Amino acid sequence: MSPPRWGPVRALLFLAPVLIGAPYLALKQHYGATDPVTNLPQISEARILGYAKYLSEEIGYRTVGTVEHALADKWMVEQAEAVKRNCEEVIAATGRKLECEVWRQEGSGSHRFDMMGKRLYKTYVDLTNVVVRISDGTPEGKEHAVLVNAHLDSTLPSPGAADDAISVGVMLDCMRVLVNTPDWSPKHAIIMLFNHAEESLQDGSHLFSTQHPIASTVRAVINLEAAGTTGREILFQATSEEMIEAYSHVPRPFGTIFANDIFSSGIILSDTDFRQFEQYLNVTGLDMAIVGNSYLYHMRKDLVENIQVGVAQNMAENTLALLRHLSAESSPIPTLTTYTRPTTVFFSYLGVFFIYSFATAKIIYTALFAASLLFVATTYKSPTPGGSIWANQARGAVAVFAGVAGTVLVPNVVAFFLSYVLGKGMSWFTYEYSAILLYAPAALLGR
Repeated sequence: MSPPRWGPVRALLFLAPVLIGAPYLALKQHYGATDPVTNLPQISEARILGYAKYLSEEIGYRTVGTVEHALADKWMVEQAEAVKRNCEEVIAATGRKLECEVWRQEGSGSHRFDMMGKRLYKTYVDLTNVVVRISDGTPEGKEHAVLVNAHLDSTLPSPGAADDAISVGVMLDCMRVLVNTPDWSPKHAIIMLFNHAEESLQDGSHLFSTQHPIASTVRAVINLEAAGTTGREILFQATSEEMIEAYSHVPRPFGTIFANDIFSSGIILSDTDFRQFEQYLNVTGLDMAIVGNSYLYHMRKDLVENIQVGVAQNMAENTLALLRHLSAESSPIPTLTTYTRPTTVFFSYLGVFFIYSFATAKIIYTALFAASLLFVATTYKSPTPGGSIWANQARGAVAVFAGVAGTVLVPNVVAFFLSYVLGKGMSWFTYEYSAILLYAPAALLGR
């Protein structure tokens, strides 16, 4: 007599530790605040949020060409000069091999920008960037550099606390910590680009890439962005194996090749300055962004009060770790004058960052598939006398694929009805959980 088959309730109870426990731990990792303790100069979230608050609320909307845009430029020059003065005081007191240089770049230009299947030609006039380079002061130390980029401007109607004032604050605080760390001296230069026009289709990064005298020394880019206000920043673009390996040195990694592939496919109608650096400097790099609670992205409520505690600390400590690694003697930066696209699988899980080659992935996945077949063959009990094991498995596979197809099809039918019959195509955006209420039942019905 065949053993009784498990029903859905028993199966769900058995799988509960995996279906509930693992996502819960991942959620805690994602939203957990950080509270580092060290005897050395350390990242200050309060300081970073102070910068973000000044830019987003004291100055306000920093749309390109406005008075507020000019005020942000003036403030940024003052902050850069303060970093330089602090650097010079440290050098005078300690004699360290350190040099901080500041440029206020101003220029005009034009470039082509392809977006949503359309081709645009952009022209900008008298645009500015603020650039800071930290090096050991030698020609050899300035020959190869890592570039860190964030943008000062914001888009209407957003004050841009997260997008991208928080990243500006992160860069300023990283410079403070590095300059004031005893005995630290970069083997390879660090260039901080505070570009002043990203929301106007990346004019500021184009200006730096095509006209700044030190742009040719850049070997890799770290781009800091935001499309939300909560959670850890996600690594969603990584364009070489060397930079993926560099990212493994951060204290709290959060990225996956799946996000990388989705973004690079063009499905997501969004873009960052990373495009300009790739196109005009031909460099590799990492693109990272805060994405949680994206309902506030480019909205009036993109304010410091809505930025989750720990977000700035997490982004800054990860960025600082990258800069320490990439400016060290063991850095891959000098080898990145040329680079190849990665053939690497990477993902983070419960705070651990995994990297392995495509060849290793094929072996692992083939072995897992073979082990699954072996497990089925040795443990399978037919629910009907004389039933064929593989015929039943085939029927199960067909049912699974049909369920997946239904899960995709039925929510799209609902979306079509909302958009073209009721004229409420954006109703899912009303509240954060509206998408679940509207489409989760449809997805379950499709199964």
